[in-house]
This record gives sequence, structure tokens and C-alpha cells, in this order.
Amino acid sequence: MVPDPQLVNGQGADTKLGLYLDFGSASPPQPIRGGFGGMDPGPRCTRIATINDQGQNYVDDICASNVWFFPAGFPHSIQALDEGTEFLLVFDSGEFNENATLLVSELFMHNPVEVHCT
Repeated sequence: MVPDPQLVNGQGADTKLGLYLDFGSASPPQPIRGGFGGMDPGPRCTRIATINDQGQNYVDDICASNVWFFPAGFPHSIQALDEGTEFLLVFDSGEFNENATLLVSELFMHNPVEVHCT
């Protein structure tokens, strides 16, 4: 952990505010958000799941340095486990548009918490 890190505007605020953080203005930028302090605990794992075209389910936990592939059109999910997660998405087509894809996280943003927690 970097002692006395330089924070960007809004980085010390509550994450629920959803403030834009310009990490280009800090050298070096630090993964700190709100009152939680350092938010990079090291290697974390991610749970992936998909359904193939024959209706077979696949679920696995992957960790640092693992690589996985979802064929185009196969529904899938990427889920952080208790420790959180970070991952890099790479697409074989430069035409991918996040706005043309159904993101469950956006669905959750527009529904009350009571709907999700029954």
C-alpha cells in the first residue's frame, strides 16, 4: 500500500454517489474508493457460467492468468465472488457495442432492491 496516496476528486466519496473519477490526474493512481481504503486485495477469482446451443450448462471458477472464451450468441455471466474481481474483455470484432448488449447490471440499476432480494 502506498503511504499517503494522491487521491483524485471524488475518490474519497461514497461509492453510491457514482462520481466520475479522473485517474489521469494522479501519479500513480491508487485503487481506493470511499471509506473502504485500499481496494486491491490481490488475486481474486471470478465465477463464469454459460449455456451452449444444446442447453448444457457450464459453471467454473477462474483465477488470475486463466483465459476463457464465450462463442458469439451464447448467453453467459461473469460474477465476482466475495473478494471482488477484475477482468479484461477482449472481442474478436471491433464492432462490439456495450450499448447494444443486455447487461444485467443495468437491469438491476433500474429496479428497487426489494425486487432483487425476495
